[in-house]
Parts: sequence; C-alpha cells; structure tokens
Amino acid sequence: MQGAILLLAAGSSSRMGKPKQLLPHKGRTLLWHAANAAKMAELGEVLIVTGELDVHIRMNLADLNISFVLNPNWAEGMASSIVTGMNYLTNLQPVPDAVLIMVGDQPAVNEGLLKKLWLNWQESGKAIAASSYAQQVGTPAVFAQSLFSELLLLKGDTGAKKLIKKYQDQVSLVPFPDGLLDIDTPQDYEQLKKSSE
Repeated sequence: MQGAILLLAAGSSSRMGKPKQLLPHKGRTLLWHAANAAKMAELGEVLIVTGELDVHIRMNLADLNISFVLNPNWAEGMASSIVTGMNYLTNLQPVPDAVLIMVGDQPAVNEGLLKKLWLNWQESGKAIAASSYAQQVGTPAVFAQSLFSELLLLKGDTGAKKLIKKYQDQVSLVPFPDGLLDIDTPQDYEQLKKSSE
C-alpha cells in the first residue's frame, strides 16, 4: 500500500500573534519536529502546504528533503490547504492509496503515532482512521483514496473533520490523549516550554 502525508502549515497564526509554525521547540521549530516525524514514519511522499510564510518554512525544513506546495488561497482557511495538497497528491503516479493529514501545532505527534494510524487504517478496512482525545476526533487522520474527491471539494475553515463526522460509521479510532495539546495561543506555548524543560 502506498501512502502520503499532507502536513498543513499555511495558516497565519492569528491567535498566537506570530508564526507558530516557526516557534522554537527542543532545539528546532514546532514545524520541523512535525515534518521530521512525518518523514521518519516512512509512509510515502511527505508534502508540506505553505502559505504566507512559504520562503521561511522552506528554509527551516531544507535539511529534511521533502516536498512543498504553496497555497495561494491560504487566507481562505484550512480547507483551501487540503485542496491544494490533494491536487498535488492526486497527480502523483501511482496515486496514493490513502493520505494522512496532520497539522504542525500538535507537539505530541511522533512517528509512532503516525505508523499506528496507518496500520489501524489498513487493518480496520474502514475509510478513515482518526485520532481520538477528550471526546474529540480529529488529526492526525488517514483518509482512503475513495474519499479524495470529497477532500478536493472542502471549503472554508472546517478542514477534514467534516468528513470524519459525515462518515462516522466508517471511522476507526486511535487513542491519542496528548492530542489535546495544540499550540494556538501564547499561553499554550508557555505551557509547552514548561513541560519540555
């Protein structure tokens, strides 16, 4: 089975007040750790969708030897980044059997979780394998090729959660309690720094 990982990094971090993708974390940046986990999982092509910070992100991740695509409509919200990434991935030969979608502001994501999601998706026979934390279901999540056409139709700032909700009987869950930690505000980042000391 051939996979691909789509890492969304195009947002403007409005609540943080500065680019959260490039915040220092464990000697690198939040985004570098996410991209490195994606690469280490060895599930196939790793594609970073960039936006406003395109040049800075490419420079920051230059040592990882991964692919980038610029979302010119990044200001429209997360769905536009998924569509940009899916347009790129569906033109690959062969087209991936599934795509794992992840974001750059969940510092607890590691290669082990990504591999577990992929394996769970393969073994469950369901269309989606998603992370579950605190009564929520979300990213990282794997979507089968049968859903690619719907991922390409997403609009606004909803992301792929819309599909997880729509096909809830086709979702296999992987517990990821630390998924609740995402870095949206300066307070979140201060908490992360304290816990990493």
